[in-house]
Amino acid sequence: MVTGDQSAALFAFGAPDPDTVYANLGTGAFMQRCAGGAALDPGRLLASVVYQDGERSVEVIEGTVNGAGSAINALAAELNITEQRFKAESATWLKQFSADVLFVNAISGIGSPWWLAAAESHFAGADAATAAPEAKLAAVMESIVFLLIANLTALNDKLGAPRRLLITGGLGTVDPLLQRLANLARLPVERAASQEATARGLACLLAGIPADWPGADIGRIFIPAEDPALQARYRKWLQLMPSW
Repeated sequence: MVTGDQSAALFAFGAPDPDTVYANLGTGAFMQRCAGGAALDPGRLLASVVYQDGERSVEVIEGTVNGAGSAINALAAELNITEQRFKAESATWLKQFSADVLFVNAISGIGSPWWLAAAESHFAGADAATAAPEAKLAAVMESIVFLLIANLTALNDKLGAPRRLLITGGLGTVDPLLQRLANLARLPVERAASQEATARGLACLLAGIPADWPGADIGRIFIPAEDPALQARYRKWLQLMPSW
């Protein structure tokens, strides 16, 4: 058997549900949804065969955010914020974030649906020049949400609205990040209690994707709420993004 880390992660909780978008948030962030025949035309996203044997085939459409955890690590180092401090305080920074600062996140290039390898990262907004390092790092975290929402919109255009988003990966432990994702997606965002998806998915594949494989033990559900300020920042951020 041959598989990749994100393809395996899709099977962490058994056979994937076509009405669920699976997002694994780590060094990069990847959104996948089962597509069937629609995978033949992914638009500006990716189409992948994540499983195939003599009896069945599982195709997905995938969106990619190149700079997720890697963007946070790069900017934290640049701003002299230690990993320990980020882990301890990042949720508070994002929850209290109100500065007019936006981040064009081109760490490792901008992935789908832009596909711009040579774009440059930069901060924008009235407070960008004077913002504290904590506010800038909050803007970096928010940029990851914005990139995910852009990919989710492209997925929805191809496959229709899903029923929920299921989150795994270390970056999914930041509660305000997932709440923002729920608010903009207007969908429940469920965080799996087990964040390690790739190893679980590999075990499931090696076991033959059994029907009785344990489903996701949900640690928390984030219910969408109205957030006009966040929606306004997202619209402003979209205007900053390069055209394709």
